[in-house]
Amino acid sequence: MSAPRKERKLDQKKSRENVPCLAISGRSQIPSNMDYGELGWRYAPLSLSTALEARWVDKGFTNDLNGQSADAYTVVNWRPGFEQKFGGLRQTEFARVDNIFDENYVGSVIVNEVNGRYYEPAPGTNYTVGLAASYQ
Repeated sequence: MSAPRKERKLDQKKSRENVPCLAISGRSQIPSNMDYGELGWRYAPLSLSTALEARWVDKGFTNDLNGQSADAYTVVNWRPGFEQKFGGLRQTEFARVDNIFDENYVGSVIVNEVNGRYYEPAPGTNYTVGLAASYQ
């Protein structure tokens, strides 16, 4: 799935004090394109499920002049899980490994940061483990 392309235009405007300034149409911090895909598999006899997810994000500009940008990146995640049923009790164990290839990328930007420190790094490989239970 891909987000629509956003056009950015730079216009000369006048402020309330009649001082020339630049006005931007569009949002510079929103990447033009993003894609997500998932490949999942379930093995019913063992109540096992697993999936690989991939997310690609296009470059995103960091200032209104579109002079600096954060590079495009791709991140791959993996999630396995098990589920058991004991009468009315349902128990699910799950895990996640985000950024399994330890990709270095910009997780967020500070748009128009005065000192030019636009970039905030994303975390490297990280792990989540959990247990969920419900009674019906």
